[in-house]
Amino acid sequence: MQENGYTPENVAWIKQLINETIKTGLSFDIDKSFVSPFNIDMSAVSGTTPEEVKFNSIYNKVVTSPTFKQMFINVFGDNTKINAKFIIEEIPQTNNTTIYGLCQLQPYSSPNVLSNIIKIDKSHLLDTSDDVLAVAIIHECLHAFLNVKLRNPEIGMAILDINDMKFDECINTYYNGFTGNQNQHDFFVNHMTPTIKQILTEIKNTLYTPQQIYLTTHPELPNGVAIHSPMDNVIPLQPSEQVIPWNWDDYFTHLSFMGITVLLIF
Repeated sequence: MQENGYTPENVAWIKQLINETIKTGLSFDIDKSFVSPFNIDMSAVSGTTPEEVKFNSIYNKVVTSPTFKQMFINVFGDNTKINAKFIIEEIPQTNNTTIYGLCQLQPYSSPNVLSNIIKIDKSHLLDTSDDVLAVAIIHECLHAFLNVKLRNPEIGMAILDINDMKFDECINTYYNGFTGNQNQHDFFVNHMTPTIKQILTEIKNTLYTPQQIYLTTHPELPNGVAIHSPMDNVIPLQPSEQVIPWNWDDYFTHLSFMGITVLLIF
């Protein structure tokens, strides 16, 4: 293979993909796996339904980000290769909170063989904005990595216990005593948020139309987009009418915490 122009790194990557295919029985997409931070099986979302078309459109935009491929290194300081399969199906919704994705670790006969099923909610997929769907995909990829780390022998949690956890609960568990390199605050502020913001910045011009981007700088126009200052300090609380300049960094910071309930003390 090296004689055909493949680097030693590419040869090693292909070998591990073949080995993981044999061990898991999954059908990994070679092209998408190569530009993703993990081995990925897209066979269940490769059809032509409107939901599958939209999902693949957004995933194809996410993988154009160079930062996405290096996401596990940037966020966790670790590039453990993991396996995941995407599926689209309805996810039960609870507590008036929209659940866009769900990641669950799959058991195999050998404890050394692990893969994740990442479910994208079908009922909300077509109505979800492109940027929210992109962040949901990124979150579930991070969730898949945490699932595998929590299963590793040094932690050794049971798969059923892991699958009962939400993304933020996995983070809380992993960074409260199981790792000495980071804590929860450090994870969010210095690793997760900057990485997601960088991914969104790199794909911004494909994630939004030129008209959508233009409207962020012209809130006075019909359908113009604006950011408002914090709520007025009156009782009852009312939204502030003061428009402040649009800031993509602030907006992407907000998006990176989408669906996560977390208390950060600065």
